[in-house]
Amino acid sequence: MSLRGSLEHRLEVKALIRRAAERILFGAFFLTVGCMRWNGVPLDSGLRGPTILRLHLRDGSTVTVREAVVRGDSIIGVRAGNAAARSRIAVALAQVERAGVGETDNRRTAGLVFGLLVVVWLASSLLLLLALANEGT
Repeated sequence: MSLRGSLEHRLEVKALIRRAAERILFGAFFLTVGCMRWNGVPLDSGLRGPTILRLHLRDGSTVTVREAVVRGDSIIGVRAGNAAARSRIAVALAQVERAGVGETDNRRTAGLVFGLLVVVWLASSLLLLLALANEGT
């Protein structure tokens, strides 16, 4: 095998590993998204401690609020999102149609972790088989 052929082979293997890593990270992102469920919560009774709320407003929009607390006639907290979008927010209770509190769904989390482990195992097995098949060339 020439030096050029060996270099091309290594570049192909690196690209394959990079694509596998990107897919694993993509799956890990969906793992974090899939673990949350939103349970309806009445706001008139108040909330116990700071929490994450998803507010469905009467105008049809949705706002997710972290560290949410009910004070008087408003819900006060920090708007969830990327760092640039995070800001203090206050929403009048009269604007809120319904609200849900974010909770971890243990069954869904376990299923996603198992699924991700299967994908990682399959990807590593495929990479190992490719490496063994190309070892002799």
